[in-house]
Amino acid sequence: MTGYKLQIADYQATVVDPEGEKVERPVNVRDSIVGLLFHADRRLTPREVIEADKLASKIEACEEDYILLDTKEYESVKAALETPRGLPRVFTKMFTRILDAEKVTVDETPSVNKRGNISGNAQPAA
Repeated sequence: MTGYKLQIADYQATVVDPEGEKVERPVNVRDSIVGLLFHADRRLTPREVIEADKLASKIEACEEDYILLDTKEYESVKAALETPRGLPRVFTKMFTRILDAEKVTVDETPSVNKRGNISGNAQPAA
């Protein structure tokens, strides 16, 4: 099965504080992606909200720096980037991570990591 390996680790972004000083602030990637999935501009139907919620729960539950998404899940995340307008520059790194996610071949045999999370085994796609 083909899937995508998406980096969801938080990162630091430079912003201007109310006093006009440039400061580093963390960007919570998981919460930001979930926010995009449910952004009001997407005008989701109830059925689409249910599907987005399943994906959001998977992203929120992932304790690793990367998450494996099947093609449908990845396309949903990518589609969430297409509608909202006027998003701030601090999200540029996250957008790049989404658009440049590594395509991998996923072994459908689940494995259990040291934290007890179940996942497939990913290998770069040929």
